[in-house]
Amino acid sequence: MKSDREKMRGRLERFDLRGLFVEGLGWDYGGEDIEVSVGNSLYLLEAVAQKRGLVVFRYTAKHEDRFPQHPLRQRIEREAAKRVREHWIVYVSQDEKTQVWQWVKRELGRPERTRTHVYHRG
Repeated sequence: MKSDREKMRGRLERFDLRGLFVEGLGWDYGGEDIEVSVGNSLYLLEAVAQKRGLVVFRYTAKHEDRFPQHPLRQRIEREAAKRVREHWIVYVSQDEKTQVWQWVKRELGRPERTRTHVYHRG
């Protein structure tokens, strides 16, 4: 029988974010998918899971799109925050080889600070 850690790593490696959060961590299904507009482009953020108002979104780059770079991810995050204040966004490359996890630390009386973590398959 696989350990929980091995199961979690397998879900991450397979880019199974819903399984990671819902089955692995006990989060709830839910949250609504949202579409945000930045410039002339629309970005669909798929709600993966939620826990006490914190929603995890997944954005998968389309074949014709480039993977969003840092300035564009910042703009997408700001637009998403207008609809769901507390959230994480996991940006997934079209070939499912790279994930960029993004969240913003918000503290009363302090500037917002973006945190990112990059995961490469393998």
